[in-house]
Parts: sequence; C-alpha cells; structure tokens
Amino acid sequence: LGLLPGAGVAQEAPPAPAPLPVPRAEENVDLPPGLTPYHGIAPRINDIVARSQRVQAEVIGRSAEGRDLYLVTVSRPKVLRKYRALRSLMLFDPQRAQDLLAEFGSFKVPIFVNGSIHGNEWEGVDASLELIEHLAFDNSAQTHKVLDNTFIMFNVVANPDGRVHGTRRNGADFDLNRDFITQSQPETRAMVKVISEWNPMVALDLHGYVNPMLIEPATPPHNPNYEYDLYIKWALAQAEAMEAGLLAEYAERRDDFSDDIRETLDDSGAVIPFRDWEVGDWDDWPPIFTPMYAMYHGAYGHTLEAPLRNNRGSLTLPAADRAARAELNTAAHYAAVWAALRFAAENKMAMIRDQIEIFDRGAAAAQPLPIEPGFVPGFGPEDQYVARYPAGYVIPMGRGQDSDVAATRLANFLIRNNVVVRRADRPVRANGVRYEAGSWVVSMKQPLRGLANTILERGYDISRLTPQMYDISGWSHALLWGATVDTIPRGERVPWAPPSKRPVRLRGTVDPLPAAAYALELDDPAAVEATNRLLSVGVPLQRATADFDGFEAGTVIVPRWAQRSMEGFARFWGVDFHALESRPRQRTALEAPRIAAAASGDELFVLRSLGFAVDEIDAEALNAGLDLSAYDVLLVSGLDLGDLDGAARERLDAWVAAGGGVVGRGAGGAQ
Repeated sequence: LGLLPGAGVAQEAPPAPAPLPVPRAEENVDLPPGLTPYHGIAPRINDIVARSQRVQAEVIGRSAEGRDLYLVTVSRPKVLRKYRALRSLMLFDPQRAQDLLAEFGSFKVPIFVNGSIHGNEWEGVDASLELIEHLAFDNSAQTHKVLDNTFIMFNVVANPDGRVHGTRRNGADFDLNRDFITQSQPETRAMVKVISEWNPMVALDLHGYVNPMLIEPATPPHNPNYEYDLYIKWALAQAEAMEAGLLAEYAERRDDFSDDIRETLDDSGAVIPFRDWEVGDWDDWPPIFTPMYAMYHGAYGHTLEAPLRNNRGSLTLPAADRAARAELNTAAHYAAVWAALRFAAENKMAMIRDQIEIFDRGAAAAQPLPIEPGFVPGFGPEDQYVARYPAGYVIPMGRGQDSDVAATRLANFLIRNNVVVRRADRPVRANGVRYEAGSWVVSMKQPLRGLANTILERGYDISRLTPQMYDISGWSHALLWGATVDTIPRGERVPWAPPSKRPVRLRGTVDPLPAAAYALELDDPAAVEATNRLLSVGVPLQRATADFDGFEAGTVIVPRWAQRSMEGFARFWGVDFHALESRPRQRTALEAPRIAAAASGDELFVLRSLGFAVDEIDAEALNAGLDLSAYDVLLVSGLDLGDLDGAARERLDAWVAAGGGVVGRGAGGAQ
C-alpha cells in the first residue's frame, strides 16, 4: 500500500451510491393487506442502504412496462474480489480452480434469491425485504457466519408489472418463469445477466402456493444435460434443511396462528417432490424455469412455493384473513431461505468444489456416468437420465444455412449465455463437410456444455413422457428459430476457430444495380418484419407464386426504385436483397393481412413485433355483431365456440366458407 500514489495521505471517502429512484404511487391490484406495494419497495431499500454498510442496491433493468428492477446485494464490504477471481477460473480453467480452491481462503460464494417472478404470488418480495433488513443489521453469530461465507443477491421484485396489476404475468402478458430458454422479455434478460455473470452457488425462486410448502428438488424426468449426481447430492440435503427451518418457524409461531390457518398447516412440514411425490408430478426436464436455467450455471436450484393460497380463489376472503395468510407465507419463505443460507455457509467448501466439478467435467469432455441406485435416499432407475453429448456443433453461414440471420441470432444467444462459441476466420471442415468462413463452431468440450447442448440438440422423443410432464417440455433453438445446425458426432474432430467473445451485428446486403427487381426470402422473422415495414412505408410488393431461378414460391419481390429503403432494412435487420435479372412470371400483389385475434397477450406481442397490425377480439365482440368481412385472417387460441350465440356462429361459419383464413393454436384453435 505504501507504493500507491497518495498512500499515507488522508483520502476523501468515495461518494455514497445514489439512492434508487422512487416510482410514483400506483394501486397494486389485489395486494393482500400488510404487504409492500411496488412503489414502497425502493424507499424501504433506500432506508436500509442509508443505515447499513453491508447493503448495496442497483437498478438492473426495467420491466416490459418500464418499471425498475432492483438487485440488492448483502455482503461484508470489499469481499467480492476473491470470488470474482475464483469464478473466472471456474469457467476458463476449472481444474486449476479446484487445485487452488483452498488458497482462495475466506472467499464468499454468491446466493441468488428471486422474489415473486409471478406477480400475484406476493410474499416472496416481502420475505426478501425482511431478510435484507435482518442481514443488514443483525449481529448474531449465525448472521456473521452467513456473511462470512456468502454474499446474497436479491432480485427483490422480479415482476413489477404483475405486482402492480395483480397478475401472474408481466405487462406484455408473458409468464416470465417460462421464458428462460427464449429470454424474450426484459425482466428475464436481467435475471439471466445476473446468473451468467455470477454463477450463483444456490438459486432460490420464491413462489406460491402449494400446501404443505413445496421445496425442490423435483421428480423425474430429469433433464439429461445436468450433472445430476452433483446436483441431487446437495439439493436434497439443502431442501431438508429448509424443511427443518420451516418446521422450527411453525413451532415457534403456532400460537400466533388462527385456528383455520393452524389446521391447514400439515405437521409433516414441507413437500419435497423428489422425496414425496410420484414420478412426473413436478419434473425438472424443461430449461424454462429460473432454477432449472440456473442449474446449467452450476447452481443448486430450488423453487419454493409458500403454503397458503392468497390469489385467485382467496380474493373473496375477509381482509384480515388475507393479511394473516400473507404473514404466514412471508414467514415461511423467510424461514426456508434463512435455513438455505445457513446450510450454504456451513457446507460452502464442499458445495463449491462440486459446483466447479460440473464445469471441470465439461472442460474435460468427460461422458456422464449412470448414477448408482440409492446414491441418495430415493434415487432409483427412474432417475437415470444421461446426456448423449456429441463432439460439437457447427452453425453454418452462407452455403448450407437456411437463414444467416437466424444463425447469427442463435450464435449471439449462446454468447450472451456464456457458452464458448468460436467463429471460423477461414473455411473449415467437420465430419467431411466444408463450411464457409464466418461459420460458428461450438465444441462440447467446454465448462457450460450442459447449457450449450440443451440449446443446440434436436432433442428427445418425449411422446411417452408427455403425460408426466409439468409444463412446456419441447424446445429446440435450431428447429424453432430456423437456423441450420449440424452435429459433429462424438469421436470426430472439432475444427479450431478463434473464440467469439461478443455478440455480432449481422449486416445484410443489397446487390448492386443493374436489377429488374429484388428478391427477399421469407426465411426468418426479421424478413417478415422487414416486409411489413416496407409495406407500411408505401413500397408496393409482390409475391412469387411458384419457384423461380433458385428461389422458392413465397419469395417477396421488391421494386428496384426502393433501393434506399432496402439498404436501411438490410442494415437494421440483417436481411439480404438479391438482384433479379427479370421478375418471375408467376407473381401476385402482396398486401399486409388484416388480422383479428382471439388470443393471449404473448401471441399479440409476437405478431406486433413482426410488424403486423392486429385487432384483439373476443366472443363478446362476435356476439355483438362484429363485421368479420373487415379481416383476412382470424387467429384463434383463446376463444371457445360454446360462448358464441347462434347468430354469431352462423356469421363465423359464413365468413370461413367465403374464404376467411383461420390460424389456430391450442384447444381453442383445434375447436
């Protein structure tokens, strides 16, 4: 320190961090009495930060409707540097991280707590605030042990829009806890950034409502891309520790509960699905949930469901009853999280060693081994799910790629999720195929291979498992996003290419004149949006009705005089406009379809993101005589034909018979 400039001279204290901005007051619809409204959260955090040197707060993003997302970190001052160094080694040289683990000494491990990702599962927010306050000021031996071994990051209110509106979903009508493999919403992207930046050792997602209180880990089927032996070894023990903390809280407060609440609390404590439920009642197969996504980053992930329902069917209860439920649910979350923190502090060194082992196995390309029955109590043949890792993948660019735009989007998605992606600076060969320069190479010999394989593999035939699965269980970024992805089989050589550390902005091209017209292939959502935007600025477009000159039917024909508009769209969307020597003979005028949608908010969001104009309708509008002749297409997912009166049904049938187009999704669409 004596060598540093100014050493020994009195230094000015660093400026205090700016307080969180306080939002305007809004009604929080259906919020139970006694809980904190969204606009009351920032003032409460600011007060704690002002009085405690253990707490830092920041805005890490904004919701779909523009409300701030608050990340509060509780730690001893200046303790994060050693963990940052360890975390870097975890991902880039996990074997060395294992070797040097003891030399890091008194490092602290990160714990991530996510508050109320479903907006009307309220109490996770208030439990987080109470835990922050406790950790900020308490000086008991237990608290000091937790702070000596962990630093805790609270995403205090993961869904501000839902808290304000009293809804499960965010302001764009997306279920954020189904968005982690697509990351379409700003709230999800903010959470992913924290998880991928810190690789939390434990991730706790606070929900409601299951009675007795539910605590992960889950039943089979298990996602094969987890190193499940390393997960279940600690997750089951930590869940049981949380159950013990919950039971202690119940015992201490039982006399405070009303008779009806006391009767609803099961003396058996918590439900731990892996231990207590049949196969498939609560699986961890899909990577769409917060804990399941965090597990790919090495976290011991848990969903926690507070016991007493306090939304939907409970809204008619007297205010005092809802307040009592809120108090109990908040206490249950508090007790479970506090027990999880104590467990992590007690077992830090062994847990972090196994977390690093996840990355080490990936870096060494070690094939997963079946786990012996009885590995932990209840582990049997039904729990055996083992990944079939290939050597790697190639995402081609140019020849062999259905869509360069989709390929680049997919590669950028991997990069943003900390997957090691390499980009060929010259042509490369893999599995006997020659790939153009610019193609992306993803080896499975890397620390985050589980996440990489989950995103890139074609997947599994889950037909026989579908009845067991809790929720959305089919995904493939290659198939759903439209990018061509080639598998390099195990045993084949993965070509070397320079690592690509930052996302790439793909710039499309407009072929130079002379040209009779230009062709735009509808091979990606970006091309659909560009088409709609060209129509919206008055560019007359046509559409080929048959294959021609190497282009497929459906290709959009753009007049050559719109070259300046095309150049702007090529730069912004990355799409290519190809010069044509002549227009195809078989073509027709292309107009933007007039769309009516009886659909969910997320479907409307997608259509509008693609540049379509959409009118939202429902059975009430159809029964009131809505003139369907004003529309070309009806999108149906949220309409029950049984809700239509006879006249409305006749008008609908006549419109379809006259050529009205219908796009259906789900049960309503099938009907």
